[in-house]
Amino acid sequence: MIEPNLRGDVPASAECLNATVTTLLFHEQIRTLEGQVKLEIQQWVKRGFTMIYKVLYQKDQAIPPVRERTNSLYVEAESVREVRQKLADRRYNIEFIQALDGTHLEFEQQSEQFEVER
Repeated sequence: MIEPNLRGDVPASAECLNATVTTLLFHEQIRTLEGQVKLEIQQWVKRGFTMIYKVLYQKDQAIPPVRERTNSLYVEAESVREVRQKLADRRYNIEFIQALDGTHLEFEQQSEQFEVER
């Protein structure tokens, strides 16, 4: 950082330098984000445009949902509709279907129960 002169003014060249450094840092952050987005798109394309969904469900439709009896499973599909179609024959009481990606998917993959149904 350049010190102000005796009158307290900062030379114009110092202001330009500070603005240039700030701009360069900003552009570097943008390039980093662009790289992350490209990587996620490449992974998505590699998977064939499918996603992994976490399904929270009760095993029996006849019994009212109770949190303590909620189960979860992971399904690979192109949409929530496809997830429901894949599970239709099981007669589950599906509470919630959530698409997983990025850090959320990484977190779920660390679980011992993580096994994807295709």
